[in-house]
Amino acid sequence: MVSSRPRLAAHVRFRFDEVRQKWVLLAPERVLLPDDIAVEILKRCDGVVTVGAIAADLAAHFKAPEA
Repeated sequence: MVSSRPRLAAHVRFRFDEVRQKWVLLAPERVLLPDDIAVEILKRCDGVVTVGAIAADLAAHFKAPEA
């Protein structure tokens, strides 16, 4: 699991919506408004970075224990 490389499905887009001034997930017939923590996680889910590296990056960014 730690070596998994998460990414969004091909039909889902993660964008900053200028009108709402919020990050949104756009999927067919849906608009989802992730909270601030989800946004930080989603920004790192690019299909290249592993779950372990994302956890380490988030821990460093928020000055929190990696566990």
